[in-house]
Amino acid sequence: IMAIEYGDGTDSNTGRIIQVVQTTFQGTHSSNSSSDVTITGMNTSITPKETASRIQIAVQIGTCGIGGSNNYMYFSLYRGSVNLPRGNTDGNRKVCTMSIRPGVNHEAYPMSMIYIDTPNTTSAVTYHLKYQMEGSTGYINANGLDYNQTNYPRTISTMILTEIAA
Repeated sequence: IMAIEYGDGTDSNTGRIIQVVQTTFQGTHSSNSSSDVTITGMNTSITPKETASRIQIAVQIGTCGIGGSNNYMYFSLYRGSVNLPRGNTDGNRKVCTMSIRPGVNHEAYPMSMIYIDTPNTTSAVTYHLKYQMEGSTGYINANGLDYNQTNYPRTISTMILTEIAA
């Protein structure tokens, strides 16, 4: 592919999409752990073509719910064993990538995020999402009751990795 040279000295190679990888998780996952637990099925690997590439990570969780009421679900995004973006440490506050506090066990909420990472490698990297609970049991792709009836849907969750030329 031939790059277009612009008058300001840049070219069309920067920002070019090199590849896209997607994982779709159609099952359910639950945990009551107060330590990070990997959401089985929400891990995606990519082998960057260029060392300087950026990887855009887009995560969409169709439904989050809790069994019980008013407890936080804390989510963290990882590249391998490296915990990626998190809030700043400040006193006793919990730090994580994103969080939600579903009200009661029949409620269901979607979650999504986008983050740009620079892994600086052409070796395979794996991104995955983990979560932990403040209390009660958390559910992914189902609400906290998960009754077998039409108004208690099951959803999908996705992780899309896009390699972008630097």
